[in-house]
Amino acid sequence: MACSGDPDPPAADEGTLEALHTLGYVDYTDEEASKERSGTVLWDRNKAAPGYRLYIDPGSCEARLVDLAGLQVHRWKQWFCSTWSYGELLPDGEMLVTSSSRLRRERWNGWKRWSIRDDVHHAQEPLPDGSILALTERRRQLAPERLEPWVNNFDEVREHLDDLWLQDHCLTRISADGDELDSLCLLELLEDNPIGFEIQPNNASFDRQTDEYLVDLFHLNSAQWLVDSPLAAQDPMYEAGNVLISVRNQDSVMILDWDARELRWAWGQGQLAGQHDASLLDDGNILLFDNGVDWTQLENEITQTMEMDGTEARHAERRRVRPSRVIELDPRSGEQVWEFPGLGQQRLNTVARGSAQRLPNGNTLIAASSMGYAVEVTRAGEKVWEFYNPSKKEEKRAAIVLVRHYPAAWVEPFLER
Repeated sequence: MACSGDPDPPAADEGTLEALHTLGYVDYTDEEASKERSGTVLWDRNKAAPGYRLYIDPGSCEARLVDLAGLQVHRWKQWFCSTWSYGELLPDGEMLVTSSSRLRRERWNGWKRWSIRDDVHHAQEPLPDGSILALTERRRQLAPERLEPWVNNFDEVREHLDDLWLQDHCLTRISADGDELDSLCLLELLEDNPIGFEIQPNNASFDRQTDEYLVDLFHLNSAQWLVDSPLAAQDPMYEAGNVLISVRNQDSVMILDWDARELRWAWGQGQLAGQHDASLLDDGNILLFDNGVDWTQLENEITQTMEMDGTEARHAERRRVRPSRVIELDPRSGEQVWEFPGLGQQRLNTVARGSAQRLPNGNTLIAASSMGYAVEVTRAGEKVWEFYNPSKKEEKRAAIVLVRHYPAAWVEPFLER
């Protein structure tokens, strides 16, 4: 087992950034941990995709690699972090990590290769040229007349305009050595766009740590860089260099043209609610986790009661508009071609986070983060692998940020070192 080296000194505003990133993100569930619901509880050896599963335990600041029996074969741990919000195993055995608002690259043995920035959050995307597409944020102070249409409670904060900021979210390309190459921010992308996408407003929230009001208008939480594909001959939205993104507080998934810095396609308003983890499938469809929670009226209510004990989750549940679900969408027609769970099946309710991955055998691997639960299901909705995070705190099961599948051929050469 490998553990990380000593972390870099935290930035002065790290606590504020982490509080914003984790609104609604609880590290432990409301469910009592039990032996019956710990580790792998179901494994259909004939139908589950063979390989290994990586899952992120945010409260323990650990990434754990397990086999399908639930036995841990490797782990990465950071001893000094407030929460671990993302991790991805790279082909060379190194790990990309987002924790405590910093982006880290760690070797297989857990030693830090580099650690940069204080403004990263959520998922990071390795690119074909070896660089990394990171999700970052920037505060912007806009003219009141420009900002007013996007703030639901503008009249309530009118007397605090000097302390009112827009929390802009950006896509930032970073070299393999950690240097910034270029970036594109969502305000620039969406304010004046060629497809007529309309920005939906949100609440301004009071941040007691900085005595400022913030509008988290976008809340970018996933990005996928599109590569060469025959699909591009069918529709230019699939061209290499376009980027598929999930923008939680706009209830939308989007495709943008990186070089032209333009929005090409968007879908979800009125259909999604606080979604996560959008990915493009080989046939051109999009898979995503739809949390079913309306965040457009929520932020002020949460920030004023910032307690990392589940308070945010309970506030968010009051805004649930539908059960959490995983959907597959055809972006060419806007048709939803698959959904899990179906009618009468177990619910996957999670107020935030959540992941979905299409596997080589056609099954789908899902994490219901707030439940500390992962499941692999067939196209027909049959469960063939179930797993509960065995970690607990005060008898409450720990959450799971995400779960990812890796084939044995990818993992085992590193285990044999």
